[in-house]
Amino acid sequence: MRITENVIAAFISGSVLGSIITYFYATRDKRAISRVRHDISFLSVWLELNSVQSRRTSDAEATKEIVNDERVLKAYHWACDAKSMYKLNPDRLAATIIIFEELLGLDRMDAVRTLKTLKNLDELAPYVRKIKTEKLSPP
Repeated sequence: MRITENVIAAFISGSVLGSIITYFYATRDKRAISRVRHDISFLSVWLELNSVQSRRTSDAEATKEIVNDERVLKAYHWACDAKSMYKLNPDRLAATIIIFEELLGLDRMDAVRTLKTLKNLDELAPYVRKIKTEKLSPP
């Protein structure tokens, strides 16, 4: 078989495409963790957290104080599974779950109800205060 320019070009194109696909599959979890951590920082601005909680969620690096990568991935995978039922962004849902469970002492279904109920993020802090008072007040 004669090696021609077409054969070489096809081999190089296949190698490049294979490398790109492998890279995206190999870094999928890292990219998901990064997106969720960014959303944690983003949502914390809207939640009117106290100074200690704000410091712990100020940026993606600071969120490592409240939750490890494994916990972020578990929340993200749960959010991906729940995406079909709730029609919510898995990154935003996972970030909300982590904030609710780790900082506010609420559960993941409170996070789902919050994101399904709100029309915009301006309503987030008052709604969360309402949920917390309902959970803490005796029936």
